Formats: sequence, structure tokens, C-alpha cells
Amino acid sequence: MIQRRAARPHVAKPVTVAARITSAIDNGTFQPGDRLPSERELAATYQVSRATVREAVALLQEEGRVQVRHGSGTFVAGDPARPSGRRDATYLKVAQAIAAEIDAGEYKPGDLLPSELELGARHKVSRQTVRAAIRHLREQGRVETVHAKGTYVTEHGKVSPPVPPSRRLVQDLRDAITSGRLKPGDPLPSEQELMEEYGLAAITIAIALRPLREEGLIHHIPGKGRFAGPAPGTGVDRDRRTTR
Repeated sequence: MIQRRAARPHVAKPVTVAARITSAIDNGTFQPGDRLPSERELAATYQVSRATVREAVALLQEEGRVQVRHGSGTFVAGDPARPSGRRDATYLKVAQAIAAEIDAGEYKPGDLLPSELELGARHKVSRQTVRAAIRHLREQGRVETVHAKGTYVTEHGKVSPPVPPSRRLVQDLRDAITSGRLKPGDPLPSEQELMEEYGLAAITIAIALRPLREEGLIHHIPGKGRFAGPAPGTGVDRDRRTTR
């Protein structure tokens, strides 16, 4: 659920680099089995230190996106013939553990789950891995995240048919705008925040938001970002106007 955001939080460099590498994997730039560029090359590409790259790779390894083979390099996880082979990813194990606690009644409908920091300490994983696990539970309809408040167990914790992340993004933004939580001119979450919250690549986000632009529910100002409502003074989204 997207709420109005007064300020955009700082995102640690390793998380940003990890998200960009994830996008490259999701959009096919790196295929399962491919060897990633060296630390030195990645550091130059993303203009960060090798230490930052090393931390980013560690996060991706925890999520099961890459495999580090000492002496050989870092490779995209998964059999090239079976790109979806991530069932044993750490975040899935964490999601299954939380789901089991919900099923056992340790967390009841409406209960607030522990914070990312607490869950990370309990399961001995990074906050990034916890975030991925929570996202997986949201997609199953087992929990709902309320910005600035936390993540709550949904009614009965029932499993509903998963909603594609891109569709959830559109639904959440539409609800936030039509309900007034996001008012005309309010900034939308940054692309980086949307990538992290919904697990989508940048190009997927741009495509998913196109209907909202065409409806005049959001607009884009180059160099500044996306905002709720139509472009000021026009009533028509400038993105839509310039692409025709």
C-alpha cells in the first residue's frame, strides 16, 4: 500500500548496486549461468568502490540471485535451461517460516509483524532478504504493508491467487491517488524505491505506469521524477503528449 511520502529515504549504495544488477538479470542482460563482470569492472560501471560491489554481491548471494565460485568469479544463479530454479533461495525459506508461524496462530489477523531488523536478526539474514520475503508474502495475500507503520497479517492469513507485481503497483498507486492519500503534485516514490518494493526492473515499471499517465493520474517531470495528477496547467500528461 502506497502512502504519501514527505521525504525520500536514503538508500545505501550496496542496495542500489544490488538492485541495478538485479534489473540487468531480470531484463536478460545477464542470463542464468553467465559470469558477472569483475569487481573492478562493476565498480567502474556503477561508479562505486570495490568494497561496495562486494557488499552488493553478498546481498544478491543471500537472495539466491548469484553464486560465488572462488577462483572462478560470480555467476547468475539458475540452470540456463531452467531460469526459474530459485526455489531454495534464502528469502523463500524466510517467507515459509513466517507463513508457518501465521498458520500456527503465532500471528493472528491484524497483528503487526516484527520489524525488518528484528526478523533479520531472528532468521540471521539481511534486511534485503527480509524485504524480499515480505514481498513474497504480500504477493500471496498473506500480509499487507502500510507505509511508516509496518506489515500486518491479513484477514485469516489466507492465501489468495498471486497478483503480478506490476499490477499491484498500478493498483496501489491508483488507490492512493483516487483516495486522496496522494494529492495532485505530490511526488511518487522514486524509481529505486519502486524497484525495491515491488521487485520490478526499471523498464517494467515504466511500462506498467503507462496507463496511469494516459489517464492523467500521474505525470513525469524530466530530472525531477513522477508526480500525482496531470502535468500542471495542462490537464494532460506531458509524457503522453510527447510520445505521440
